Formats: sequence, C-alpha cells, structure tokens
Amino acid sequence: MVFSNNMEYDDSSPQIIEGAFYATTSYQESIFNYFREEEQFDLNTILLNIDDATETAVLKNNNLLSIKNSPEFIINKNRIHLLIEFLLLYFNMSVWLLYLSMHLPM
Repeated sequence: MVFSNNMEYDDSSPQIIEGAFYATTSYQESIFNYFREEEQFDLNTILLNIDDATETAVLKNNNLLSIKNSPEFIINKNRIHLLIEFLLLYFNMSVWLLYLSMHLPM
C-alpha cells in the first residue's frame, strides 16, 4: 500500500505526518514507513563505484567478506548496476507518459 498526503515536508516535526508513506499487509498491524525524494538527483553520483574500503566494510558488517573476490559477486555487482540504470529509466519514462496522458487533450 502506498499513499501520499501531498503536504510540504516539515523536518522539524517530531512525528512525520507529511509526505509519501508505504506499508505491507499484515495479520496483526500495518507499520507505515515514509520516503522522500532526494533534493539533488544525480544518477552519476548514485551509480558511482564505491571504494574498496567501503565495500569491504559493508561485506564484513553482513558477514559476507568471503564472497568479495568470487566471480559470481563481481558479475552480480555489474548486473545490479545495470538493473538500477534500467529501472530508473523505466520509471522516468512511465512518469513522463503518465504526465502526457493527464495533460494532453483526448
């Protein structure tokens, strides 16, 4: 479930009531999370390769340091990079088509 209340963000408020929210179904209680878009969206910065020290720290934190130099890990890193690029392109195209369908006379 995803919804937005279309209010301006107020970062000084102790309880987040503005913005876009999402939740998954639950038998007991739905827990709502929120997300906000980035102020500066720069695809080149997002898709930069991380340095070796950061990669090692993340893998070590997740107890996966042993997979670091495996061929499968290296291939999957490249696949994820390509997938993120494709998804962002698809999302931008979908938003543009939605915008056009709402603003062009039929």
